[in-house]
Amino acid sequence: MPATRFDVLRLTAGIVAAALVAACSVGAATARPSVAPAVSQAPAAASVGPLPSSAPSAAPSSAPTPSSTAVASAGGGGGRYGPPPTSTPTSKPKPTPKPAPTVTIKTGSTSLGTVLVTSDGFTLYIHAGDSASHSACTGGCATAWPPLLVKAGTKVKGGSGAHGTFATFKRADGTTQVTYNGHPLYSWTGDYSPGDTTGQGIGGFSIAKA
Repeated sequence: MPATRFDVLRLTAGIVAAALVAACSVGAATARPSVAPAVSQAPAAASVGPLPSSAPSAAPSSAPTPSSTAVASAGGGGGRYGPPPTSTPTSKPKPTPKPAPTVTIKTGSTSLGTVLVTSDGFTLYIHAGDSASHSACTGGCATAWPPLLVKAGTKVKGGSGAHGTFATFKRADGTTQVTYNGHPLYSWTGDYSPGDTTGQGIGGFSIAKA
């Protein structure tokens, strides 16, 4: 039986419908792979998570180790390691004491014999009113009859021909006077030249015989 126009239209519609279905199926199939890359990027974002762990790793490297702390404490010289060693101070040598000055009383010849004389050769005298530790000649007397004085601590000895004992004592005015055999010694302003003995017998004075 020959196909009618209606059958042709129905067949054509069926072909078109099948083609649309096939086209939709192909579109759906091609659209699905495009979604997959969006899901595959998720692990990339997750891989950023471990990065914070790198920050704490730098901190321990800057912290001092126990050995370096011990060295620093020891170098500081204090704390539990005790004070730093100190050098023992060296004692300064004591200065050598200077020897006491020494004065030598010489002798000289006069018309009255050998007498004690000053460093200039003038005759020395003694006074009858004196003792080994006291002089009765002070004031105006000491001006006319100057005492034979030396510095405190001076040693006095006799030169050639002086056989007596020499010593010193402290006068009332604080000066130190020389004695001979326990008699304080004086010079006389009335003698003008070495060897003079013009003071003999004046005011209780007499020459100091060697």
